[in-house]
Amino acid sequence: MDWIRGYLKYVDQTEPPDLFKLWTAISTIAACLQRKCWLDWKLERIYPNLYVVLCGPPGSRKGTAMRPARYFLESLGIPMSVEATTREALIRKLSNTTISDPELEALGLPAMHSSLTIFSEELTVFLGQNNWQLMSDLNNWFDTSDKWTYETVGRGENTILGVWVNLLGATTPEFIESALPQDAIGGGLTSRILFIYGDRKSKVVSSPDITEEERVLQEMLLEELDKIQLLKGEFKFTREYFQLYDSWYTAHNEHPPFEDRNFLGYNDRKALHLRKISMVLAASRSRDLLLEGEDFKRAMTILTETEKYMHFSFSARGRASHAWLIEQLIRRIATFKKVPMHVLYKDYYKDATKDEIDAVVGHLESARIVKREFDVDNGTVYVYYVR
Repeated sequence: MDWIRGYLKYVDQTEPPDLFKLWTAISTIAACLQRKCWLDWKLERIYPNLYVVLCGPPGSRKGTAMRPARYFLESLGIPMSVEATTREALIRKLSNTTISDPELEALGLPAMHSSLTIFSEELTVFLGQNNWQLMSDLNNWFDTSDKWTYETVGRGENTILGVWVNLLGATTPEFIESALPQDAIGGGLTSRILFIYGDRKSKVVSSPDITEEERVLQEMLLEELDKIQLLKGEFKFTREYFQLYDSWYTAHNEHPPFEDRNFLGYNDRKALHLRKISMVLAASRSRDLLLEGEDFKRAMTILTETEKYMHFSFSARGRASHAWLIEQLIRRIATFKKVPMHVLYKDYYKDATKDEIDAVVGHLESARIVKREFDVDNGTVYVYYVR
């Protein structure tokens, strides 16, 4: 079975946004692959760790989306660090995951590796405010160094071998605005994070009962995930995979997905994210460690859909006097594609005057994010999302 598709069926009758469910499944497989699988690409060795952050307003079911993953990972004994912790405690946890694996040594890898998944339903609590040192550590860990050296008070220099860190967390746009320094946005840590935005339930589910079909599927998923966590070795890729990647990569460098300064670093790292996600998707459908054309196409489809909403993660950040209103109007117009101007006046009359709303819509029109058109049949001005 394809594990991700099975997982999405398992959580189908739950309320979180569909993208939250999908990326939780992707992160779960990454957590199981650890530093035991890799892809050699030119002079670079790539491991399938990801930093996935579900982002949305309170009530968007971020934690609900994550909890099934926690069940699977805890059931399999995957090393995890959860919720609030100090930097020192996190480093100690990472160090304590170090194991010796002679099979990896036989495959040409260092025998020792330290693989940890950070699982935090409240990234606000985990990361804290302007925590530069921890953000710097996360930057280094994402790059999976063979040796990571750090200093401790009174004990001098220490080394952790085979660092591999995966992250699944949740936060709000307001936290990004208040806790992440402006210098961290666009590059550094945020370029390594895949921000998955959702602001509404995928459906309304009132029943608390788990069906027999869901129980059976849960057991099947646990068994299949156990097989995935046993995978070890090098991912290879087919000619079709590389041809698709090569064609995309040339076009991507000429036409990156974002012009927004908040995502300039993401543009540069998208190719890396794509290869990591391809490994996860390949492991989900097969145990042969082979990247095929379908993995590339599926990874591209997932990233393209995710990118449509990614910029809303930074909706609370901006120097414009009406930054909040700008993002609110973009979100409303993008959701419905076509909105009458009088509806915007009515919905936001407590937050802004008619002139302020007109000014924001004009600003968005100048940026070619929306356009206004007058319908002569009913005498109504409509705003269309064109981004």
